Amino acid sequence: MSVSPCLQHVRDFWAESLRDKGRGVQADYQFREMTIEEATPGRMVARLPLQHYHLNGLGSVHGGIIMTLTDIVSWVGLQTEGLPMIPTVSANMSAEFVRPAGGAGDVLWIVANKIQRGRKLAFSRIEFYLNDLDSRVCAYGNHTQVVTREVTLTHRFSEDGQSLIPVEKTAAKAKL
Repeated sequence: MSVSPCLQHVRDFWAESLRDKGRGVQADYQFREMTIEEATPGRMVARLPLQHYHLNGLGSVHGGIIMTLTDIVSWVGLQTEGLPMIPTVSANMSAEFVRPAGGAGDVLWIVANKIQRGRKLAFSRIEFYLNDLDSRVCAYGNHTQVVTREVTLTHRFSEDGQSLIPVEKTAAKAKL
């Protein structure tokens, strides 16, 4: 099965982020096993096998892990629109913890959805599922990011993410 251009772009970006920890993502050992499973413009699905270091004292996913994933996944999710590795800062971030989110050996599925993206702000909603995407949501994350500099598109994808559309130099400035 071939990988769509959008998915490949996001996977490449995540791999680069893991290699270059100092440029904006704190994807240390806690998140190195996270994989990007799906990507279409405005939506990304990731998978994280849960380990003991993701858990709180009660044996379920620590709230700080959910918050950190909200931060990281919403940033990586911007790549579904063909943006370069851009620095952002958080303007607002919150989470709703709906039910316990599993334990060691379970899999946390993370779905990032773009709500809106403007010139300076990007709004995302993250959903967390335990073991499969058909299960009930265990947490939600909300993230507003400030884009700290002007952005030029590096890639453009069809609506389904299956095709790479050439980025014309005159149209490359993203309306962020």
